[in-house]
Amino acid sequence: MRALIGVLLHPRRTAPPPLAIDLRVVALAGALLWTVAGVVCVVLASSGSITWRPVETCAAGVVLGLVGAAWARRQGPDGQVGRQGVHQGAPHDEDLDGPVDGSLPPR
Repeated sequence: MRALIGVLLHPRRTAPPPLAIDLRVVALAGALLWTVAGVVCVVLASSGSITWRPVETCAAGVVLGLVGAAWARRQGPDGQVGRQGVHQGAPHDEDLDGPVDGSLPPR
């Protein structure tokens, strides 16, 4: 039982590598979907079927999607800010002291 608890508390598997996703494309796709929803809401609001509040929500979604796309473009594909240097965010694996896979050193 003690060995089972030790394995559960300290698993020895490593995390999978992160997926390479262009967040700019994701943000632009979201803005496009909000635009389509906004057009539908404008038609419905013009006919009096709904209020104008959903149109405002869709407009906010489009704006936030465009802001997200601009942010993702500025970050670059590998987390770099512009061309000046590396983003000062989380440390890289080689900068960490100790094992990366979460295992504890032997006693």
